[in-house]
Amino acid sequence: MNKIKGLIKKCFLHKESIHPIIDPVPYASICESYSGGSLAESNVLVVTNDKTLAAKGIENKFAVECASTGVLYASSDELELKDIVHTGNKLIGPFTHVINVLRFDNPGNILDPDGTFNEKDAMRLAYQWCQAEVDYLVKLSNYATLCMVYIHSGAIDSSVIGSGIHHLVSGLAKVLSPHGIICNGVIALSTVPQEAWLSTSAFLNGKYGQVMTGEVLYME
Repeated sequence: MNKIKGLIKKCFLHKESIHPIIDPVPYASICESYSGGSLAESNVLVVTNDKTLAAKGIENKFAVECASTGVLYASSDELELKDIVHTGNKLIGPFTHVINVLRFDNPGNILDPDGTFNEKDAMRLAYQWCQAEVDYLVKLSNYATLCMVYIHSGAIDSSVIGSGIHHLVSGLAKVLSPHGIICNGVIALSTVPQEAWLSTSAFLNGKYGQVMTGEVLYME
């Protein structure tokens, strides 16, 4: 009887080997790195609607990771592929890591003051940015990361949009993983220091983010 069961298993079942999800590459040790050294010698694009963020501060942060950085300010939902390409003109190679830093402000409310639907709310902004960025990453890289950092004010509209962005990240992670794109997110209150959510974004864009794909971390 056992021999018959064994034959049936051989006929209908087969073994399938897969690579471990954890990045096995032995990266060089970098002091104060939040990515375990896995961002070294890569290009990071930071897209933001917040002009109070100092580009130099962002560049210095990722310089610690030994990564090159491009900062792109986009206050509208008209981000195009050519804008991303232009931002990386001075760098060697394409961007393989994209971090969106979206700060909520009143023009991004879901409703306008007269009660009508706002066609340029922050949720639309996030969705359109991701569309352009995904087009870029899918065409130019076999492995990439996309991270959405949302800075919310605690207002009702801001919280609703934060929930929408959470689901956007979760949905994108499922669709993009077959293309080798890891998608994660951070939702932080406006009182959280820039250094804290930037360090968290470095963590999620590095090798550790591969294990957590589709996750959104909340920071208060």
